[in-house]
Amino acid sequence: MKEMYFLPITKVNDEFFQQFTLEEDDLSFYHVDNYSKVIEEKCYREEAIVNLHRGRFKTVVFAPKNEQEKFFFCLVNEKGLPDDAQEIEVDDSYIEELRKVLSLQVLKSEGIFKEQEIDILSDFVTPRIYSKDSENEMYYHFHCFENSNLIFGAPGSGKTTMLRKIALDYISENFDHDKNLNKFPIYIQLRDFNNYKSDFNTYIDTCINNTLYNIKFLDHKTVKFGGNLCLLLDGADEIDFDKFSSFETTINEFRHKNPLTSLIITSRPDRKMEQLKEFKKWYVQPFNENQIKDLTYRKLSRGGKWKEFISVLNSAPGVNDVLKNPLLLTIAHFLFTHKSVIPINSAQLIKEMVSALVDNWDSNRNIERKLKDKKVSAIEITNFLGKLSLQYSQIGRDALSTEQIFKEINDFPAIDDLDLYLDYIEFATGIIYKSNNLWKFQFRAIQDYLCSSYLVEGVQNLNKELFTEKNWNRILMMISGLNSDPNYILKAILESNEITKLDKVEKSLAIMKESHLLKVQDIEKSFKLLEEFFVNFESVKNIEEKSINFSAHEETIRLILETKGSEDIINLMKTIYQIRYTKYEYDFYGYLKNSRSNILKSVSYFTEKNGNIDIDLKDDEVLIRYKEESPNIVD
Repeated sequence: MKEMYFLPITKVNDEFFQQFTLEEDDLSFYHVDNYSKVIEEKCYREEAIVNLHRGRFKTVVFAPKNEQEKFFFCLVNEKGLPDDAQEIEVDDSYIEELRKVLSLQVLKSEGIFKEQEIDILSDFVTPRIYSKDSENEMYYHFHCFENSNLIFGAPGSGKTTMLRKIALDYISENFDHDKNLNKFPIYIQLRDFNNYKSDFNTYIDTCINNTLYNIKFLDHKTVKFGGNLCLLLDGADEIDFDKFSSFETTINEFRHKNPLTSLIITSRPDRKMEQLKEFKKWYVQPFNENQIKDLTYRKLSRGGKWKEFISVLNSAPGVNDVLKNPLLLTIAHFLFTHKSVIPINSAQLIKEMVSALVDNWDSNRNIERKLKDKKVSAIEITNFLGKLSLQYSQIGRDALSTEQIFKEINDFPAIDDLDLYLDYIEFATGIIYKSNNLWKFQFRAIQDYLCSSYLVEGVQNLNKELFTEKNWNRILMMISGLNSDPNYILKAILESNEITKLDKVEKSLAIMKESHLLKVQDIEKSFKLLEEFFVNFESVKNIEEKSINFSAHEETIRLILETKGSEDIINLMKTIYQIRYTKYEYDFYGYLKNSRSNILKSVSYFTEKNGNIDIDLKDDEVLIRYKEESPNIVD
């Protein structure tokens, strides 16, 4: 005789119940012998859908006769299943074949370039996910997704990679001791629905049947209607923009017709989708420093480039936020290894990233987004975002309402047209987003790039404040990285009477980081200016060779220097060490080694090394220390 238990469940709505989380040993506490009499007296029976850890089942629920009481139960066996549940039993000889069939679509996550592909089994970096329902952030584990779930994330944030990892985890770990399959995952790319002429239900049914066609050894009816089927629907946002506007209705209708099927859906953030009920909502979080390091090690360790990449990245804080996006990080990996574009060359790096977000990421996956049945070109989007970012820079704001943008940009006949267009760009690119009815750029570095790109063609007609005011520094530097004649910009800076010597030094070094096209004579002028600045500083502070202690063994330089009042010199030293990653590193090393400045001569030793250089400050000492990058991930 089977052992049976009254399993506690909670009511979600009139037709749907959810299992409490119990330890395996706790189930024995609810044995029918202990509870049958009291439940028969205090409860009545009704039929409903119950979501259990092993699947969704239509079964009898015991509900309290007294509406003031909130306890509910369903009757399950020792496996935690209703007694009439249809289990999917897989013979030992077919387990590997089943895993192979279900894994076909989910072993890799595609990229714009083949080298960007993420091998889920070897390259997967555990993402951080946040749930608004529980206001809790945690690291991914597939047990988080037992019920119906929505996974939101910006373009390239790793939604597809995580969904495919969920599929592989279900496939590899969801057989019980009796070889029964607890979850039957089927992965479906929703963008293929765009080319399908029938309705959504028919499309999903066709996808299920196509998967089951190659699985002859299972009863297809049991799989489809037995409560174990879990559909992994990838890319709701990749459905045509106009179709997507009613997608939440489509999903609700599908769930009503298929109550025993659980769904896990990925999408870019969408206000309507976030209103869907009875789904747990998860938000993929940007990478932290450890995750950036982890993925870089996995992708670049085979070519021996990972240490250099991380060291360069440590010298380029301006793009760190952008590279918290896994897609953009893998683009940076590709450009670094194949095109010698480094994070310090921020304009060229972000140019490729914007191209990916606006055009390449969709076109490589055959996604064609339309607004009111018309395709919006990448050039049109980039041009509009360039105008928008210029307005933000000119008025010194980082957020504007639709009404404020409408006053500044006169390209739209009505404000509703602009609002729809902004919604479309948010959805299609993720470059801008709406928060508290204000439009913001996702990353400041991308905002500055778009402004630079918009201005670059007319650089010789730019207002002089672009060259003189500090708040335009980053944009000016990016323009120099994009312009075919950066020497014009450098010359204008060096010959300006409205810029201090320090500003000239800082700007000229920044241009060296951005541009590959500077002439030797212009580099020499910049170095002489730098040298003059340091020589004057040393004269004022009485710094001599004996003030500098260099240890080749410890790979440290100690500079006896009162740090208060020396901040500018220290910042310049940090910038000098960034130059070692550019094409000018050998010229610069020669200039430093033969310099009249004691400080510049001393710091020249480390410019030959690829690794992290830390500058620590004390009251009367500057400690410059070299250390090689380590693969260890810090907790």
